Order: sequence, then C-alpha cells, then structure tokens
Amino acid sequence: MTREPSEQGFHAVPGVMQARAGKLVAELFLLDIPLRQGDVKEIVETLKKLTAMFVDFRQIFLQVKKVVDPQAFFNIYRPLLAGHHPRGVRFHGVPVPESSASATELKSSNKDYISMAKGPSAGQSSMIILFDLALGITHGAESKQFQVLVCSGCCSVF
Repeated sequence: MTREPSEQGFHAVPGVMQARAGKLVAELFLLDIPLRQGDVKEIVETLKKLTAMFVDFRQIFLQVKKVVDPQAFFNIYRPLLAGHHPRGVRFHGVPVPESSASATELKSSNKDYISMAKGPSAGQSSMIILFDLALGITHGAESKQFQVLVCSGCCSVF
C-alpha cells in the first residue's frame, strides 16, 4: 500500500514464519489420525516439531527490529491496518478481484477495490491463530470472533 521498507519488512517476517511452518500445518490437520490410533510416538514427534518451530519463530520474530522502522510503521503504515475497519480502504483505480469478499457488492457499482482487513493478525497471517486453535488456546472478545471467522469451514478438525 505504501511501498515503505517497513511495510515490506512487516510482511516479510510472517512470510518467513509461514515458510518455516510449511509441512507442519498439514501434520497438525492430520494429527487426529494418530490421536484416534493411540500412536503416542507420532503425537510426541509432532509436538517436538511444533516446539522447534516456535523456537525458530521467536528468532525470526526478533528480526522485526532490523526490518521495521517503528516511526515509519506506526505513523505511516499501521493506521491503514488499524483505522479503516469497518468501511475499508479504497484503492482508486484498482479493479475488484473476482475472489474478493466485497467483489459482489462493488462489481455492480463499478467502484474501486475496497480492502476490508481486520482482526488480531494485524494484516499479516492468520497462521498463529490456527496454531492457537490446534493447541486449544482461546481468545476473548474481538480476537475470539476473528479466530472463529478465519477458521470457519477450514478448521473443523479443531
């Protein structure tokens, strides 16, 4: 949105985290199989991988200080993430993508694309919310609503 290096760094960090999580997400979705079979060894191995991933996440997350300037982030980019819900951010001249949740209402009016980003993932990734759900960690108020919204239909295993 802003082309600020801090915006790029802000989104690069969760991108690296998602790459690190990779196959482990699928293993979590399939963990119900060893659970039903009583395969304790497989469950423990998956939990060890999860622990190692979170240790790596901590190191990756520490890179934020190197790639995000706090002043640029809080004064230029963050207001675009935090201050526009529920009306959205209008991108003049940007066509509405077919897969957009707002595509139906905007297509008939030929208006510009409106981004409706919201929730505690701060515009980055809902991956941590997925891990919270898999581990039985629940949130309160708005975060809980967003957790349910993000995982509705895709996380029925949890």
